[in-house]
Amino acid sequence: MLGLSLGAAIGLHLLTTYPQIVADLVAHEPIALGLLDPADDARARRELGEVIATHRVAGWRAAAGKVAAVLGINPRDQETEPGITAFPFDDRRAANFEWFLGHDLGAALDDDLVLGDLPAGARIIPAVGETSPRDGFDYLAAMRLAEHRGVPAEPFPGGHNGNLTHPKAFAERVKKLLRRDDSTR
Repeated sequence: MLGLSLGAAIGLHLLTTYPQIVADLVAHEPIALGLLDPADDARARRELGEVIATHRVAGWRAAAGKVAAVLGINPRDQETEPGITAFPFDDRRAANFEWFLGHDLGAALDDDLVLGDLPAGARIIPAVGETSPRDGFDYLAAMRLAEHRGVPAEPFPGGHNGNLTHPKAFAERVKKLLRRDDSTR
């Protein structure tokens, strides 16, 4: 399973509840605040709370800029692989983002998953974006996960949204990691 951001947190929960379902989980920069140390957890909760408040008062467009800033994404200045262009917010993407802000982000704040909840034998591959801010809570959550598992955090092209800015290289990195023999993890 490949889990990105909130999807990585969902993958971690899946492993805690049904560990036999997932053979490997690539957890790319999970939005899982319980993985953080207390100071980073508090900062992330404050920042994400501000995003939610902005969304409630001013809508998704105003909140989008705050989300990008929190995740270290500059939509107007992102390195991309050749042939990749900007990702405009069409009606479908806007509706998905509206849902994320109105429902999913609050669930991330309510999440109670902690490192000790993860099954010892689960095959989790923590992953981070090569250009992600090193002080971003999502990056730090992946690093804490790697430290807890005793494995390196695997670098992926791009930042938090590297799957969008570097889709071919990102997919190749996933394939390479999943081809590894279990003994190399």
